[in-house]
Amino acid sequence: MSGPVYDPFADAAQLGMIIVERPLDGLLGECDGVSEIVLHPEQSERQKLCSCAHEVVHAERGDQPFPAGYPDADRRSILRERYADEIAARRLVGLRHLAAVLAWAPDEYAVADELGVDVPTIVARIESLTDAEKDYIECRLQAAQREIA
Repeated sequence: MSGPVYDPFADAAQLGMIIVERPLDGLLGECDGVSEIVLHPEQSERQKLCSCAHEVVHAERGDQPFPAGYPDADRRSILRERYADEIAARRLVGLRHLAAVLAWAPDEYAVADELGVDVPTIVARIESLTDAEKDYIECRLQAAQREIA
């Protein structure tokens, strides 16, 4: 199975975002929402891919840090991050590929390795599955079990 088809670096360029690498305190990436995506340099290439995809979502939305004292900033930040995680994971991990790998992979590490992403991206993709997507995966897993039997 090949890695992701989606190229967040190309999307960042289309948005006019400059990608730079520099150390970030406790973060893998950040976006100013206007012109720059920063990626922590001490990530694997897979992590950089996933971090960039996440930050592109913020860039598309024009997300910027909340000012100090902004009402409900913590809750809004959590929701904003969860949304970026979900969209990035959907772009990087196609449903058919996910279902095919789930049929044999023993854990999320093997799934991530096979699909060319990091584990948090796989977790975000699985946690955000719709009911229809869950039904599709269940059907694929049952078909795989029948093939084994």
